[in-house]
Amino acid sequence: MPFFAASHEHQHVHGQGQLLIVQQKQHWHLQFTLPAADVLGFEHTPETPEQIQRVAALHKRLAVIEQVVKFDNACVMEQSESTLPSAHDDAHAHQDIKVEYRLLCESPAKQITLTIFDWVSSLQQVEVQWSHEKGQGMAKLKPSKPELVWLE
Repeated sequence: MPFFAASHEHQHVHGQGQLLIVQQKQHWHLQFTLPAADVLGFEHTPETPEQIQRVAALHKRLAVIEQVVKFDNACVMEQSESTLPSAHDDAHAHQDIKVEYRLLCESPAKQITLTIFDWVSSLQQVEVQWSHEKGQGMAKLKPSKPELVWLE
């Protein structure tokens, strides 16, 4: 089942990320865009053994959805995928990390909490756009307000 999420043009701004959420029945698709400088501490191609290790550790951490976002209902992760800086990227470009999750949820979500704020201290804001069975909307989440609640 294909998902489609569209957003306004993304600008690379340190400390700010984006999250797109699309629901189709019991299937949810989440797509994060986060500045590599905030999540990794650098945004160039990993060069040192320490940087290569940081990328590998981040890849493992992002594979655990609860490290990034928690839903208030019972969901099963069907797929996760992350795109991190690699040797194939332009070494001098500002780079983003892309993380996608596909979930199957038994019941509709009423709330999500961004747990990424707990371990990425320089991330100050995530702009969230959503489209689900209760409508569409947009919000800005911050470390002081990491929850998004959808009213019934």
